[in-house]
Amino acid sequence: MDESPKKPTKPRTADTTAPVDFAASMDATGVRVLKEDRRKTTATQSSNSPKATTQPSKPPPAKSTLLRLSKGGSRIEGYVDGVNRNLLRRLRRGTFPIDERLDLHGLRLAEAENVVRQAVAHNWDRGVRLLLIIHGKGRRSEHGVSALRESLPGWLSAPPNAQFVLAFTTANTKDGGEGATYVRLRKNKSPTD
Repeated sequence: MDESPKKPTKPRTADTTAPVDFAASMDATGVRVLKEDRRKTTATQSSNSPKATTQPSKPPPAKSTLLRLSKGGSRIEGYVDGVNRNLLRRLRRGTFPIDERLDLHGLRLAEAENVVRQAVAHNWDRGVRLLLIIHGKGRRSEHGVSALRESLPGWLSAPPNAQFVLAFTTANTKDGGEGATYVRLRKNKSPTD
């Protein structure tokens, strides 16, 4: 045996230069990879933000303000995690009575976003449960696509609107089809009206 003195060894660190196979590392930790879907689905987490002057004085205690967004074909949709599937089915079918309508025709994006923010908060404060937002199909727009329709899911799923919205989906043909969106608001236990 060789009695030569041993060199002190450095503590081992992860080799950051080696390529990492993300799917293999996720599989090793028990995370399964989902199959690719044609629909685009994202989730946005809203945080409690300071109250603006346009918000009601008593926002709901949000169980979850995580809205799942989905765009599939001509349908846009978003809902809070854990929402009842029957509620979503009824909302898609248009079986809930429409309590209030909001027409955004002729408004610019910034104006429409402000109007939507105020209308959602005001209608929740009044105890409204279903709001129909009419944004148009965009047939007369520059690119033939409604900029309002494309922006609406982001507005509804971001603060401060996310704390009032339970779900939303493209309206049925009888209520405007692709040119309108049903917005189901959370229940207000003490409405002002």
